[in-house]
Amino acid sequence: MLETERLVLRNMNKEDAEEIFRIWGNPRVNKYLWDSLYKNVEDIRNMLPDSNSDSDYSFVIIRKDTENIIGTCGIGSEGLEDEWGFGYCLEPEAWGNGYATELLQALIRLAQENGIKTIVGEAAIENPQSIKVMEKNGLKFHHNSVFTKADGSATFESKIYKMVL
Repeated sequence: MLETERLVLRNMNKEDAEEIFRIWGNPRVNKYLWDSLYKNVEDIRNMLPDSNSDSDYSFVIIRKDTENIIGTCGIGSEGLEDEWGFGYCLEPEAWGNGYATELLQALIRLAQENGIKTIVGEAAIENPQSIKVMEKNGLKFHHNSVFTKADGSATFESKIYKMVL
């Protein structure tokens, strides 16, 4: 579990499935997610662990003041031992309130605590708010790229950002 001034990042579990579906199943949120749009809560429930696992860095994002889940985030290996990639999504009502900046700071601290040398993030060029969050947290533009959703339903030109820790 990680904490910031306004947020708690807790490992996901099956009990979170309905709240996660509310977020991942929202077409506005899902637009830039790698996964295709989720159609039912059971698809999400089946992929979540049974209980909180300290070895898993896939979190629900909880506002401390309301105790409501407002998003999800994760960080983990990108195939290189000392490089981790991260991702996050927030419900639309949480957009523009500085939560993404705050949670990314927590993920950067987690990477540092685990001896990771580099973190990597990718954002669609047409999603400038996510690019702004990375730049605000000190990540630097590395190169242009393209990502395609898992089901092939959309492809986006993107930017890769990196930070050497």
